[in-house]
Amino acid sequence: MKKLLLVSLAVMACSGPRVSGPGINNRRAASLFQDASVELQCPESELRGSYVQSIEDNLHAYTVEGCGKQTTALLHCMAGLCKWRETPEQKAAVDLQCPREQLTRQLQGTRFVMSGCGQTRTYGFVRGHLV
Repeated sequence: MKKLLLVSLAVMACSGPRVSGPGINNRRAASLFQDASVELQCPESELRGSYVQSIEDNLHAYTVEGCGKQTTALLHCMAGLCKWRETPEQKAAVDLQCPREQLTRQLQGTRFVMSGCGQTRTYGFVRGHLV
């Protein structure tokens, strides 16, 4: 009986999400790594994810790194329902008309300062939405 319990706990530990933090479960972690793999053009097996910080009570920042590149993901959770949101990199690429590879990001408190192609924009969040 003890051996069965230990094996069950070991299997559960191995099948947990590859990143931990507020709002993350197996399904959300899988989505995070699938999207990052496409965006970074890097196999999922080479990606590492980490929780960065909560920007608002219900908005949580994660980074995914691999193949010499990095991306940010934002998870907004309300009443147990969570959704990945637009990132500062995505918004800045459009606003600055600048390829994402040329953008740099600096986190200042709860704001993201995005620079690239000779321009800079600062983004913050209001109720989980990037402004």
